[in-house]
Amino acid sequence: MLRNANVLTFRPSAPQPPATPDLLIGPSEAIARLWTQIRHVAPYFRTALLRGEPGSGAEAVAHALHSLSPFRDLPFQVLDATAAAAQLATTSPSRTLQGTVFFPHLETFAPGVQSAVTRLQRTRRPQQLAIIASVSRDLRPLVSTGALQAGLAQAFSALQLNVPSLAERKDDIPSLAAHLLEFETRGAPRPAITFSAEFYDALTAAAWPGNLDQLRSTLRIILEHFPDGDPPVTALETLRQANASEAPHHATGPRVLKLDDVVREHIRTVLLVCNGNKLRAAETLGISRSTLYRMLDSYTTSLPLAG
Repeated sequence: MLRNANVLTFRPSAPQPPATPDLLIGPSEAIARLWTQIRHVAPYFRTALLRGEPGSGAEAVAHALHSLSPFRDLPFQVLDATAAAAQLATTSPSRTLQGTVFFPHLETFAPGVQSAVTRLQRTRRPQQLAIIASVSRDLRPLVSTGALQAGLAQAFSALQLNVPSLAERKDDIPSLAAHLLEFETRGAPRPAITFSAEFYDALTAAAWPGNLDQLRSTLRIILEHFPDGDPPVTALETLRQANASEAPHHATGPRVLKLDDVVREHIRTVLLVCNGNKLRAAETLGISRSTLYRMLDSYTTSLPLAG
């Protein structure tokens, strides 16, 4: 449990805030172990594979490897499936690329692009270019299902780092949440905002299938709806569920939901934000109160509502 008032209170960042939040912070054994591995291999690696659930922070790990490597003063470039297809189609990419290239969600790359990544790995100049890629699971099932070419898997098999999911680093959630909240409010003309220790406990206890992406998105919505801080603990579950779709689905395809489920969850979120006031909720939704009543009867929402 988090009981340190200095952590529970966060303030706007300095006039020149960092471009991205630090996602590799916290006291957990999992993140300490990861940092030990990063510091051990960063000065020497030329090819690395990061294995972890979508949204768990593979890009942050890749950037940490780059920042501690001999290539730290050269560019760090992220090439997703689309960008990689364009970049690797150019003449002699192994000669033009420098620094560190990160290929996220390698199993989503088209076969032709996977072949191009394999050629890049084999023909690049090791003193000029380091290559990092991420996948959502172990190599063997990816190869056996045809999601990843065997040659490409072999090229990245020598050095593999596991990126822990948020479920594996529960102890980091209070520190992460406080840092993300400060990052999201950087430069904002507002006083310090305080969230209760109970709310941080609820964040820690919640499930985060979307990992860091879902946590960050949920905190953004909390800040939007509770700009003065101190959101009720009862708000967390609805807001978290509303952002469950933030979990990327790179390996398994897009998440498909029934329209009724999407509408019902949105109504629940609006009602919660409006403290159960149906008139305000109807105005926010842009519908009449009678229409909202009919929808509530249809969806049998279980939220406690005010008149």
